Amino acid sequence: MNKQYVMKIIAALQYDLENDHTESKLFDDVDRAGKLFGQDVPTICKCVEEVQYFNGTIRRNAQTIVDLLEIALAEQATLSYELEDFQIDDSEFNKLVEQAFQYYKEARIDTATEKIWDAFERIKSFYKQYDKKASVAKLLDTVSKNNAAYKAMLEEEFASLTKLGNEFRIRHHETDKKDICCNKHYDYLFHRCIAVLRLVTSILRVETVSES
Repeated sequence: MNKQYVMKIIAALQYDLENDHTESKLFDDVDRAGKLFGQDVPTICKCVEEVQYFNGTIRRNAQTIVDLLEIALAEQATLSYELEDFQIDDSEFNKLVEQAFQYYKEARIDTATEKIWDAFERIKSFYKQYDKKASVAKLLDTVSKNNAAYKAMLEEEFASLTKLGNEFRIRHHETDKKDICCNKHYDYLFHRCIAVLRLVTSILRVETVSES
């Protein structure tokens, strides 16, 4: 369910209700809501059917649809992270994370996962004075605080995420890539990747402040 479409329909219905527009105008909005969101919220279809076939009150059903859509929005995917906690000295990385957050909130988990993986690949080259491999090594040194055991763990996690991104249909869609069969799997991958980025960005932010 696209959040922007939902909010647009809610606004239209509320405007017509509050401004006492004609029943025909209000019905157009009711009917549109049924066509757009009936599959996501089947109860909306019952409201439309009542108006069409059982002489239901259009205004009452319009308000019911508003209530149903607001509940659906409240139940949509939410994140426990704050966007500003990921902001680092790389505008392109920041943009990718922001896009990932927005897609996630719109319940477009597949696209959100693609964007967060793009951000993961982007942050590998954070140290622009080095090539990508050397930048990753520097990044791991920084994040691990030069703790050998922790660095080894992070190296393994970076390698694992890189392998997942290359083997599954996250960023690449060639025929040899493995399909991801449901949103629950995307959700797991999204949160696994974002947890690593949260760790990396939190330390980079501290390092940047200490160096300034």
